[in-house]
Amino acid sequence: MEAVSAGLPEISLTRNGSESDEPLVDAVYNALRDAICDGRLASNQKLPQIPLAEHLGISRTPVRDALQRLAQEGLVRAVSFRGFVVSEFSTREVLDVYQVRIALEPMAVGEAFPSYTRMDLARLGDLCDRMQSTDVADLSDLYALNGDFHRVLVEPCPNRVAVRTLTQLWALPSSLRVFHAQASSGVAMRDSVGEHRQILAALEKGDRDLAVKRVEAHIRKAEKDTIAALDEG
Repeated sequence: MEAVSAGLPEISLTRNGSESDEPLVDAVYNALRDAICDGRLASNQKLPQIPLAEHLGISRTPVRDALQRLAQEGLVRAVSFRGFVVSEFSTREVLDVYQVRIALEPMAVGEAFPSYTRMDLARLGDLCDRMQSTDVADLSDLYALNGDFHRVLVEPCPNRVAVRTLTQLWALPSSLRVFHAQASSGVAMRDSVGEHRQILAALEKGDRDLAVKRVEAHIRKAEKDTIAALDEG
């Protein structure tokens, strides 16, 4: 195919529901976004609009519009009049994400501690089970389950600014790229589930300080694993 000959990986264009349910530009945007975040489209990869459009079997316009949306998010950048390339994913970007999490998430868990209910703990346990039973190759499902675990973990925190900030952080493309980099090691993913269970065990034990300590250790290890994965890449 033209896309392959242009140095592009295979990119599948799938649309949710019937064709009328999801605008074509959204489907293109989601396909390219996923390919960037999971590393199929590497940093500085050229994204020629015509080969992309031909590969996807569509016109050039939705490809152009999708690339412009990705540029607004910082996932791609325009290169003069030559089109777009995938933006570099740097150690600085990883550090930015984890710096915010280290500052807010342990604090949020400590503040939330008196308000955890049996239902909250049961939800956390269920999410641990679902992550453990999910294939390490199913990164989209794992990302959603991981995000749900951390959202349930901080949701009871009375500091709503911290909760909103963390929720917005997990929705950023940079957070998805961080997760994909970390998850490139199946060992790191299995360790992550074990660390989630340790956090839950501290909550069930009623040990606030231990829970906060384990949350901080979990985030710092994830940061270390992600940077190591980027260095190896």
